[in-house]
Amino acid sequence: MKGSIEHEGIVTAVSGQVLTVRITSAAACSGCAARNRCMPSEGMEKELHIEGVGTYFVEGEKVKVSIHPGTGLKALGLAYLLPLVPVLLSLPVAYRLTGNELASGGISLLALAFYYLLLRIFRHKIGRSFRFEVKKIDESSLFHDFTIL
Repeated sequence: MKGSIEHEGIVTAVSGQVLTVRITSAAACSGCAARNRCMPSEGMEKELHIEGVGTYFVEGEKVKVSIHPGTGLKALGLAYLLPLVPVLLSLPVAYRLTGNELASGGISLLALAFYYLLLRIFRHKIGRSFRFEVKKIDESSLFHDFTIL
């Protein structure tokens, strides 16, 4: 994919059509020369569960996982921007009804918790809208495209 976000990973499990890939998520400033002075670690490991491709891969195989950058913005919106809506809507309504700031804040937090509960309940349906592209990395052909002069 052109302009996609790519990570190399290792297949940790294959269960039917579901592929589990462990990737190391690099820090945003991993290309910076001063990154070792700023941050002690380069990234953290994450596991992706990708449906529909499990039969093409085996455990221990190296793969490259790609995702379109717009998908990251979609995830950002669902996780951080959209939750502001129930909070910002419920806070003034709750204050108008109760007249108590503490109760209004508590009701807004309950609205936020309810939003994340709905997100958790519908995670599989939402997860199907995120499309990953998985490619095998053939170690024997890593240097195949390079020409030595």
